[in-house]
Amino acid sequence: MKSLVRAILTIMSTLFFSFPALAGNLAHSHILKMPEKERVEVLGGVLNASGKPCDATKTFYQGMDSEGSAYWDVACKNGKSLGIGICF
Repeated sequence: MKSLVRAILTIMSTLFFSFPALAGNLAHSHILKMPEKERVEVLGGVLNASGKPCDATKTFYQGMDSEGSAYWDVACKNGKSLGIGICF
């Protein structure tokens, strides 16, 4: 799981430095195409890696802003919901 999160973060940072105007859309497109189970693992792993503990159970795509940043919510087993912005 940690290696998958590391790989996603590496891809996202590589895209950011290579294609800053498109990176958010490409990273979001990749996450959007994942099966829900994989998306729960990846986005939950990103939250945990950032110091926000979450035993993720479900993801919700909230939308994209005018600058191309995508926003996701992640439902946690403890009843909380945490947000992630893919802002490139």
